[in-house]
Amino acid sequence: MKISRRITLSILSVLLLLLTFGYLGLHLLVEERFAELELGTIERNQNRVVQAMAVEVGNLLRLTRDWAEWDDTYHFMVNRDPRYLASNINARTFETLGVDYIAIYDSARRPLFAEHYEQGKTQPVTPEQLVRLERLQARQSAGREFSGLWLNGKERMLLAGAPILTSEGEGPSRGILLMARQMDEPLLAQLRQRLSLTLDLPDEQALARELSEDQLRNLMLGARVLKTSRQEITAFAAFAALEGQMLPFSVTQGHVWREEGRTIANRLILWGGAIVLLFSALVLFILNQGITTRLERLAANLRLINHEGTVRRVLVEGKDELAQVALDCNQMLDTLDKLREEQLMAQQRLRGQLDALLALASSDALTREDARRAAGVVTRAICEGTGAVRASLWFCTEGEAQLYCQDLYLASKQEHQQGFSIPMAMLQGRYEQSRQGDEPCLVLSDPYDLSRFRAMLMQLGLPPFAGRVLMAPLHHKGELLGFIIAEHERPQQAWQADELTFVLCVCDFSTQTLLTLSKLIRLNEH
Repeated sequence: MKISRRITLSILSVLLLLLTFGYLGLHLLVEERFAELELGTIERNQNRVVQAMAVEVGNLLRLTRDWAEWDDTYHFMVNRDPRYLASNINARTFETLGVDYIAIYDSARRPLFAEHYEQGKTQPVTPEQLVRLERLQARQSAGREFSGLWLNGKERMLLAGAPILTSEGEGPSRGILLMARQMDEPLLAQLRQRLSLTLDLPDEQALARELSEDQLRNLMLGARVLKTSRQEITAFAAFAALEGQMLPFSVTQGHVWREEGRTIANRLILWGGAIVLLFSALVLFILNQGITTRLERLAANLRLINHEGTVRRVLVEGKDELAQVALDCNQMLDTLDKLREEQLMAQQRLRGQLDALLALASSDALTREDARRAAGVVTRAICEGTGAVRASLWFCTEGEAQLYCQDLYLASKQEHQQGFSIPMAMLQGRYEQSRQGDEPCLVLSDPYDLSRFRAMLMQLGLPPFAGRVLMAPLHHKGELLGFIIAEHERPQQAWQADELTFVLCVCDFSTQTLLTLSKLIRLNEH
């Protein structure tokens, strides 16, 4: 698979994982958080209903207190003047005050007046209701005001009672004044409008349909119960009545917060997905244009180098890692070319060395007693096999006191010279390393050694060259016979291992001849 496809698939896989985890994470976290807000909202709405009902009860208690602490009411309790009732408590009074029940009891808790308002008329309170009111008052502290919810059979009322005192709020108390207001649909509609809530007072049948027995039992114990459906959430709670009963109510609201959270999560996912897609497209574009395309061009250049050979180097683009790869490829190609050139040169040298060895082996100069001609063949073979510009053959006289030059061959002029001799002391010191058991050949590279060698050449009247000098010893049965000295013309020319081997081969091949030559020299000296 191409690297561009791998990169594309990798980015798409990461993108898919990001979108998947982002979708799940946002829906889990955001919806859960908004669900908590929704529960907090429904709980606050329940508290608002309880507070609103407390406000209604408080308003009724203030109204009851105003009537109970009115001098006319106080005087009525003293003189029982019926004109007070006729002029102050009538149908218009019920309508104006917005109450449904008014009752007046004396200090002994005997009813003096008790009427309720229904369908535009005032009617006496039934004996059963009077009994319930008496039972309610018996549960309250004497001479203390009270207020709250009162369950009168199937009727649900707001009730308040206040002791009858003077306008200054002083006593003694002459009795108690009660006012009640039914919790009917107009009151609930007023509360719904004021609170902007869906408020209801469910009856026993509705509660039985909506709640289980355990939930209903918990509700009557004062706990709050939640019931959730797909469209809405309903919270059930209960008001505490004056006689210890519980009056259930319910607040219903839609899943506004959860839907809002889902909408926000979807928007975040949509915008995040769009941003991730754009970023991925940008990354893919940059990768394809800046990396993949360059990699393809790099591969194409390498294929051309491998197959056609017309392109010798890789195109370097930019200054990044890919450019460094291209530079490394070019450096590798340079190294390979250098190695190839060295190999070719080594092959050429090897062919020249083989030719020189064949020429040396096929020559009859080494088998005759012509020392000059034999030495010339050896030095010529050394120059032809190594590319040296000058080669000379020296051997030791008896006692190794002198070195005698049998032949000095200058390749550039095809000239042979002989007859030079120098004291052996000129080669003492470092040159004594060229004995059997040490390095077979000594290449003079130290400036001190080179200066001594040049001094020797100048003493012989020979011009020195700038290249490196090779000294190869001639041994025969542990005896040092002499040296073969070869010189390069330029300092850049180094002695290769194959050249050293070739020189040693020539030395071994011509040792017998050199031995013969040395014997001839000793005979001539005698």
